[in-house]
Amino acid sequence: MTKEGKLPGKKNRKTHNLGNSQNDPSPDYRSIPLEKLAAGSWSVSWKRGIYSYKLKERFGLNVPENIIKIENLEIGNVGLITVRKAAPRDQTNVTSDDNEFRVSKNDLVIATYGPPFKCAVVDEWVDGCLLSENLVALSLNDTVPPAYVAAYLNSIWGQKEFDKNLTPYKDSRYSRITEHNLKLLEIPLPPNKAAPSVYQWFENLFQYEVTLHWERELHGRIAQAIFQRIGGGVSP
Repeated sequence: MTKEGKLPGKKNRKTHNLGNSQNDPSPDYRSIPLEKLAAGSWSVSWKRGIYSYKLKERFGLNVPENIIKIENLEIGNVGLITVRKAAPRDQTNVTSDDNEFRVSKNDLVIATYGPPFKCAVVDEWVDGCLLSENLVALSLNDTVPPAYVAAYLNSIWGQKEFDKNLTPYKDSRYSRITEHNLKLLEIPLPPNKAAPSVYQWFENLFQYEVTLHWERELHGRIAQAIFQRIGGGVSP
């Protein structure tokens, strides 16, 4: 390690402070830009949100409920986020023209303005939902699981990575990140030997978060059904 904190022979290699006791990256530290994690070319893997005026043009007054908005992204444990509260996929009005705006299971969803810049992983409950205009999605390859990438980008280190690539927004309270700068986000990778265990832990955590959320949803619906029956079938 040189005095400048760079690895010998790797002049352009990025390093991050991952918070160890020496305040230095691990000797076998690696990172990869988000663009390199895309499944195939970026243009094929990239999905953008649909603007509100296009929603009106496409659906008129019958705008579907299965649209994912920033408020549908809720933070769970260790910064992991799952897409929640969006309605399950409705096949009505679905056409091939909408595919560039529709998410698929295991896509990485990213809010393009913040802070915070929320990230999420799509589960089977919202597979096929539309993205709103302030969200984008990326289909990842098999190198790194999306749960790991989302957890990192939601962490304090990931949010600092966003901060380095921001564009000022018209509202001074917020900033935005462009598609070009999203490609540049550096994702740190665990050492090769530890990677399988680390990735599996984050995947297990994601599945736990998904299960826990839908159990809560089910419990809430059961409670409402009970109270409705007690009230003689009259909704409040």
